[in-house]
Amino acid sequence: MLYRLPDADDRATIETVVNVFLRTQRADTREQMLRAARAVLDQYGISKMHLGGYTVEATSPGLSAIRGRREITGRQCPECGADIYEWPGKVKILSIREGIRKDVVTYGCSCSAIFKKIECNH
Repeated sequence: MLYRLPDADDRATIETVVNVFLRTQRADTREQMLRAARAVLDQYGISKMHLGGYTVEATSPGLSAIRGRREITGRQCPECGADIYEWPGKVKILSIREGIRKDVVTYGCSCSAIFKKIECNH
């Protein structure tokens, strides 16, 4: 049995929609990003795809989540130094994977950096 794997154009589509959201940080582009990424996953019948510094995962029907692969421990974007907790700021939450004692929060910065941080639930 042969499996079709996402081609370079489909990978570029996901990277483009993610970058557009990071630059604009608008709710409508966030929705489009999550739906476009999911459409690519569905086209190939896969539940996740690893890209540069992040993974795109299928979640609820028609949507996806962005999960960072690069972990930080401080409160600054590892690329530009923006404070991740500043509001309004350059850094937005892309996804949260909730746990009992800790959450894994993926952040995206308008400088195009995507990273995760472990946030404790005290």
